Amino acid sequence: MTLDVSVLHEVAHLLSQEVDLDFLMDVLVRAIARAVEADRATLYLVDAQKRELFSKVATGISERNEIRLKFGQGVAGHVAESGESARVPQAKADERFHGAVDKRTGYQTQSMLAVPVRNRQGAIIGVIQTLN
Repeated sequence: MTLDVSVLHEVAHLLSQEVDLDFLMDVLVRAIARAVEADRATLYLVDAQKRELFSKVATGISERNEIRLKFGQGVAGHVAESGESARVPQAKADERFHGAVDKRTGYQTQSMLAVPVRNRQGAIIGVIQTLN
């Protein structure tokens, strides 16, 4: 994988400033999508009480279209539950794929990459997922 060094410079510049956390998350998700040449990227955060993920920042969908997944539901839900990254080259052929999100958003997912986001203690606090 080739990483565009300008993405790292952009992130470093943002981290050196006092910025709004929501703005920073949005910039980071867009930088990740660009770096891996993905059509879309989503940062899901964990709602521990409900054992669900909710989309905090996503490229390509409006804020009012929040996506919620139960642990174990869809690729991102599987990553949240298992703690293991998932690379899915053909989404529709993978049993973890949750097609309801595509139906709701009108998007056609072909491939996916999802990784857990952990806090310093190792607990999963979110999932970053990229599409196509």
